[in-house]
Amino acid sequence: MRLFGKTVAVVTAFFLVIASSRIEGVADEVPRSWAIVTLIGSATINRAPAISGQTLFAKNTIITAISSSLTLDVPRATRLEVSEQTELRVEVLADLLRTELKTGRLRLSTVRGTTTVEILPGLSVVSDPTMPSQFTVAAKDTNFELRVSEGAVDVVDSRETSKGRRVTHVGPNMTFSNAGLLQTNNDQSNLTTGQRAAIFISVGRALALLFTVIVTGNHPATDGFGGCVTVSGESGC
Repeated sequence: MRLFGKTVAVVTAFFLVIASSRIEGVADEVPRSWAIVTLIGSATINRAPAISGQTLFAKNTIITAISSSLTLDVPRATRLEVSEQTELRVEVLADLLRTELKTGRLRLSTVRGTTTVEILPGLSVVSDPTMPSQFTVAAKDTNFELRVSEGAVDVVDSRETSKGRRVTHVGPNMTFSNAGLLQTNNDQSNLTTGQRAAIFISVGRALALLFTVIVTGNHPATDGFGGCVTVSGESGC
């Protein structure tokens, strides 16, 4: 009887160990991150109507309707804003948001982790995991545009296999598109910093001269280096 009891105890412990290992394996396979949906207007997720407040895991296909927008918030990691008439596939993983933009416009704000956006087959935007970043990506057919407003991203082009993978670093206030890499300014001006400084100095001098005219009189004039001043037709030399 005692032998039977010991055998049952050993068999029970064995099955408990196996069950515990299987539970741990399943837990490791479950995605450790998720995204919360905020919806304005209408959209579909995996061909079903999207609902504000729903939670997304793993892979999803999102399509927004006209005059609609959808936001995905990955807690403490990334915010993905989807504009109207946009189609994309998004995969939510631990410290990783992988997006494939079919058409439309996206705005991304990253705090930590890595965000990857495939604009075209073989052409991807990869955020820098060491710094926060904000950037906008738009695509239609074979045309695309990337605008970085904060932080920095890398554009990885692996389409030209003969030349290997090409990486283009895009920093703040820079635009990358089919036309190449461009530097943009927030004030929409083409003036350099030196030109702006020269204009500022010139304006300052003009204001100083105007102030002098107002204080000293309406018709001041100097005659060369002698300091001769003529006021109302009379010479003060």
